[in-house]
Amino acid sequence: MQMKKVRDLRQPETEAAYKKYLAEYKGGCPFCLETAEPRKIVKDYKFWYITENIYPYDKVYSISHMLVPRRHLIFLWDLSSEELAEFLEIKKQLAELGYDEILENLPGIKTQHHFHQHLLAY
Repeated sequence: MQMKKVRDLRQPETEAAYKKYLAEYKGGCPFCLETAEPRKIVKDYKFWYITENIYPYDKVYSISHMLVPRRHLIFLWDLSSEELAEFLEIKKQLAELGYDEILENLPGIKTQHHFHQHLLAY
């Protein structure tokens, strides 16, 4: 089975902008709201937020958002019991919110080391 690579999901100009961002990356976490550049919050929760992906998977999807924990962590298993409970409640609602697919990169291929899941719709 041949798997699509994430870079195959972006339009060429979006992929080029993402590569430029990575080349100029100055450190810091792009998902920690206290230190990151301002992001558009699509939906807000106590422990989580949904934001637009500024480098969307626009070759395939019309909507490319991300579900991000407010607390900086790398792995799903690092969630507190309260964060996990809210995460599961949010996941139950995703289809009602209009999402078709969830994409989670495994730690070995992540370019951003803050746990997040991509919420996608065609």
